[in-house]
Amino acid sequence: MTTPAPDSTSNSPAAAEAAAPVNVWTTRRLLAWMNEAFASKGIDSPRVCAEMLLTHVTGQQRLQLYTAPDRQASDSELAALRSLVSRALRHEPVQYLTNEAAFFGHRLFVDRRVLIPRPCTELLVEHAVQHITRAAMNAQGHIVGGLGESLARQAELAPAEASSDQNTPDEELSDDERTKREIAQRRSELVKARAGRSQRGRGVLIADVCTGSGCMAIALAKALPGAHIIATDISPDALQVASENAQRLGVTERITFIEGSLLEPVVDALQALQDPARASAAGFNQPPVGFDVIVSNPPYIPDHEWTGGLVDDNVKLHEPTLALRGGADGLAFVAPILQNAPALLKPAGLLLIEIAACTANLVADAARQHELLDQSTAGIVRDLEGFERMLKATRRGS
Repeated sequence: MTTPAPDSTSNSPAAAEAAAPVNVWTTRRLLAWMNEAFASKGIDSPRVCAEMLLTHVTGQQRLQLYTAPDRQASDSELAALRSLVSRALRHEPVQYLTNEAAFFGHRLFVDRRVLIPRPCTELLVEHAVQHITRAAMNAQGHIVGGLGESLARQAELAPAEASSDQNTPDEELSDDERTKREIAQRRSELVKARAGRSQRGRGVLIADVCTGSGCMAIALAKALPGAHIIATDISPDALQVASENAQRLGVTERITFIEGSLLEPVVDALQALQDPARASAAGFNQPPVGFDVIVSNPPYIPDHEWTGGLVDDNVKLHEPTLALRGGADGLAFVAPILQNAPALLKPAGLLLIEIAACTANLVADAARQHELLDQSTAGIVRDLEGFERMLKATRRGS
């Protein structure tokens, strides 16, 4: 069977039904058509996008797309799919079309009020969880905070969500999609290796600055049941989305969402927790002296990348500019966080900031010169695609 041409009217679902009723549109044929159409327009991960749209329209799980490939689409499903595919071919993000994005094994609601969570941002969550895990193991010789149980659960979820084409044969995947599958499998093995028996712990305080959809705060709350997270954003619209996501995923009691610019609400929140009653209500045996971890994915795209054709249209035209642009050098928000966050950390507390790769050297140098940061730990971590993506540094002390 010849795959229908994406922009050929005669080969569209509507035309096929009218001209040739026997030429039905099955799940297999629809996936092939969308995959080819999206690939021809340079859309990233075309098969994944096709799966997302088809499951959204039909209400199926992804597995069902491959266990029932000959299922025939209804007229209403074809009509809905035509509209969504047309918009996707104009580079409207599929996550906005379906109002869903996957992050660290969880399904989040997203719309134009928030940035779409990226796989590279999962790097911050992974390093934060590793830091808390090591600290707990060093202190007590075993994992605390319900972490073992939650990591085991995360291991089951992560592969299916991190790489949404798990049921597609390897030979049908692009090199990029095969790489993503291998990464998801390695992440699952890593998470399972760290899982173990544990007790529910208390006393971990984390800040998520520029929380957006709440993806990092929620992932951390799910992975670290003993933690309390302060999540901030300057956008009230973003905080509404984040709060709704937290409610859907059952972590509202352990995340405090606060509107404000960068670290200002973080300072206020830490001060409020000096009240023993408030500290106890948040799960602390005594008022915290600082944050165990501060994570941030601030706006960091420099002007020369924004205006120089280095940012894809699906990002520039549809995602919130407020969450993307980082000023002339990309450091308008990164720099004040790097300068002021260390004072809010506990001794040996961890700072993680997502950055533009072109600013990596400047950010690393600034971190190594900061009087409160341990020079030996300050450095840049590459993401899974090899880009210098995250500053990692710890506060001096032990």
